[in-house]
Amino acid sequence: MKKLISLLGALIALIAVTVSSTACFWFLYQPATPKCLRK
Repeated sequence: MKKLISLLGALIALIAVTVSSTACFWFLYQPATPKCLRK
């Protein structure tokens, strides 16, 4: 049972790191503004 819990914890930590790094990537990505929106 202890092994299962530690494995589950490691899996959850891996998912959390993946999601947070992906969120940071999307936050930093800023596409160019279209000419019609520039003033």
